[in-house]
Amino acid sequence: RGRNWDVQKAAVRAAECISYIDTVVFPEASAYETDHSEEDRAFIAKHDPFGFFGRDKRGAAVLYIGIGRRDVAGMVRETSFKLWSDRDWYNWLLYFDQLHTESIEAGVALSGRLWVVDATDFALSRLWANLPINKQMSKRMPSGEHPMPEAARTILVCNAPWFVSTVAWPIAQKLLPARTLGKVRLFKPGSPEFVHELLELVDADQVHPSMGGTSTEPWPMPAGGDVPKR
Repeated sequence: RGRNWDVQKAAVRAAECISYIDTVVFPEASAYETDHSEEDRAFIAKHDPFGFFGRDKRGAAVLYIGIGRRDVAGMVRETSFKLWSDRDWYNWLLYFDQLHTESIEAGVALSGRLWVVDATDFALSRLWANLPINKQMSKRMPSGEHPMPEAARTILVCNAPWFVSTVAWPIAQKLLPARTLGKVRLFKPGSPEFVHELLELVDADQVHPSMGGTSTEPWPMPAGGDVPKR
């Protein structure tokens, strides 16, 4: 599917990704646990609005990212790009390991997750500040493409200000493959269509009230925002 059903190209790409994961992803994910201080790891965890909440109707945990308040540049400034990169690979391995466990529980192979991307407080200044880091992250990828391309099933971007569709979206189109872009749906602030779409995929008791649900579970992610200097 990733190579438009060209089996030969898909086989070459699969071999490339397997080799890359073995030689780069596993060692760097391991380095996240061994080469970085607990203080630095905790600092990023405290300021990164990123994590899981509830499960969709298939049984897969839903990923939430507060992109509008995600100060990637600030977290890297106060720690290091190496830590941010190692943590990213570490989280990806956990992401798919957990999805495998959820597949066993559901009795069916679950392909991809629902992502809810909250663009509240997203500003052009945040976009430009984070862009160099995001470009560096993209350059790590084999052939410039993520080695685990089936991570997202649907991506709902809520509370998106006007410039997301006019400025940020064109930039994203240059960084992401077309099949990923086709999974994205944008919703303006306060859009009832977002809540309707979300509740089509996730039961209300698995959705936090801030997103239109009825869950009584506490929200586990930090608020994010500008990262203070240490």
